[in-house]
Amino acid sequence: MPLPSSKGRRAISPAAAAGTILIALILVILSAMFLQYRTVDLMEQSDVTLKEGVTELDLNIGASRGEVVIGFAPLGGNAVELTAHVKGTASYFGDGSVMALEVSNTTSDGRLTVSAFFDTYAPWPYYALDEVSCQVLIDSDLPTTLDINVATGGATVRTVDGVKLNGLSLDVTNLGATVALNNGTVLAGDMNIRSATGTNALYWNNLTVIGDRTVQMEESSGKMTIKVFQDIPMEGAVSIVGEDRAGSVELTMDIGEEVSAAVEGDSRFGTVNLTNEGGFYHSENALISDNHPAAMRFDVQLNSTVGDIEAWCRRSA
Repeated sequence: MPLPSSKGRRAISPAAAAGTILIALILVILSAMFLQYRTVDLMEQSDVTLKEGVTELDLNIGASRGEVVIGFAPLGGNAVELTAHVKGTASYFGDGSVMALEVSNTTSDGRLTVSAFFDTYAPWPYYALDEVSCQVLIDSDLPTTLDINVATGGATVRTVDGVKLNGLSLDVTNLGATVALNNGTVLAGDMNIRSATGTNALYWNNLTVIGDRTVQMEESSGKMTIKVFQDIPMEGAVSIVGEDRAGSVELTMDIGEEVSAAVEGDSRFGTVNLTNEGGFYHSENALISDNHPAAMRFDVQLNSTVGDIEAWCRRSA
């Protein structure tokens, strides 16, 4: 019987075979790069002791990415407690060394200065991170000045009763800024809250204000929210300036009979709606309380380039 003819069959050339092997090798390498098969769950802690004679704190926090959360509590011997956390997955080429927390401190004339930097380096596609955060607790009995900068991310500051805030500077990006000043907080310095492409929110609940203070809020494109509740005497006066270039601005204000307020809104391409819910009167683009200007007062200026501005104001008689 004659053997089957091989006529018409084309032999695979060495170049084609090498090309096939190369493509297969590239696919294997890409799979190793993209396949997230290993869990990354890292935590690093650092405490700063409260030394004898320290009466106030300057805290400087920097972060390359993620969210910084600042809180206050009795710490029983520590001035500051920091906990950095990174959680996610890594591919074959991700070695797991994705975070570093560097903390230093000095003391001079009763002032403790703490500087901390939280650095995260987890490039895609080697890593896919679900959580990047730095939790910071401050002793609530220690008068504090805060300076927080997050290159890519956001920050939250929450006070508790008895906290004395000597100043606040907050500069963040896409995850936004939230500052919650809770009942019993003492504001003894100015505040600057700046965010870009995130949101910017201030919550104010029955503070004591020492002197005349300024609160400057800036947002590039996200929503700005300001909620003020002050139904008890606050001692000082506060000027609030909210600037939002592309987002909307909302203000809710509820003040007691001993506090006065004037709220003015201006939007170049948006609408301005100022609603009097009692105890205020309209004056051009402003709402002014019947007792303004009192010694204890809020002067509020809200500006937006293209966003709408809405405010609801009430004063208890």
